[in-house]
Amino acid sequence: RTSRFDVALEMGVSAAFLGWWTAAHRSPDLLFLPPAVTLGPWWWSIHLPLTALLLVSIVVKAVVLVRPDWTGFRLGAGLVTTAAGTAIALSVMWSEPLLTGSGAEGERLAAILASLLRWSIGVAVVIAVTTTAFEAWRYLRARRWTRQVSTT
Repeated sequence: RTSRFDVALEMGVSAAFLGWWTAAHRSPDLLFLPPAVTLGPWWWSIHLPLTALLLVSIVVKAVVLVRPDWTGFRLGAGLVTTAAGTAIALSVMWSEPLLTGSGAEGERLAAILASLLRWSIGVAVVIAVTTTAFEAWRYLRARRWTRQVSTT
């Protein structure tokens, strides 16, 4: 069972990220990229899916905050949001060009940053999928244990 404080903190972080994501989409200067590097076309194609995913995530956290005993709901929502987030992350990871640069130095810097971005997206996907799988395993184990206790 997750504490309400943790859920409220996650909801606040998600809301802050949503605010930054929306502002950065309107003003890419908020991405703090070097002037010689720009984002590839993927940037525009994932704005709405990621915004929708963040909104769904905030709503799910609000429901869990009010009803922490709905563990099945939390697990189902976690599976769906992790799958959607993984799909979005992988589409970004496989996008070409991920970043573009102007001039030889800009191209070199864009290649380094794109490599780091791909690596960090891969790590984030592995962490998210592993965490969700562990939560599913814990939930199913607890249900099985509860059934065994109630039938004996």
